Amino acid sequence: MNGAATRHSPASTQPRLARLARRISGAGVGLGVVVLLWALLDATPSRASARGPTFGRPFRVLTFNAGTTTGLPHDLGPDDGYSQHDAEIADALYENSLSWNPAERALTRFLAETRPDIAFFQELYFDPWCETISVDPALDFVCEDYTPERPLQIERLLGGDYQVACADGQEDNCAGVRRDFGRFVGCPGEGPCLGGLAGTGPPDGCSRGARVGSAEI
Repeated sequence: MNGAATRHSPASTQPRLARLARRISGAGVGLGVVVLLWALLDATPSRASARGPTFGRPFRVLTFNAGTTTGLPHDLGPDDGYSQHDAEIADALYENSLSWNPAERALTRFLAETRPDIAFFQELYFDPWCETISVDPALDFVCEDYTPERPLQIERLLGGDYQVACADGQEDNCAGVRRDFGRFVGCPGEGPCLGGLAGTGPPDGCSRGARVGSAEI
């Protein structure tokens, strides 16, 4: 945003972030959710004038990498129900994306409590991928109850108060904006705007689509 001035939230928000990490991953290592960037902040847009900057209403932005990895000691206590065996399944079938249902539910609760104005996510799970894998119904993973009509994970996480858009060809990287705050330009309608985050992939072609995306709100 041109001319935006960003003001970080007070240090008191940090315990809330730590509680979320524990809620999703037990002691922070059991599930192995990797938070590469987590910023819950207050930002205030400003515009310059002859008398200095003038400030608009504050807004909150959240960024979250929801992916996981096999490289954490999942079988160490306390027991949060997510084992090394589960991590290997997530790696083999679910691209280490947000695929364990208890983790999705925990993140959904946190987002309902915090209600950021704009939210960005990496390594979600794009539900139509369920059509290409065999699922063990005894395991509590995202494809267990998949149907083509089910809302996408990004929609389930944020709820109907948000418009959502995903990266072009990389639908596990998505963003949402509260409808009472703004809308994604070029994304008409009420449903998910797939390809609404325009961008490009890495030069070596190691991903299926855009790894860096942008949108106008």
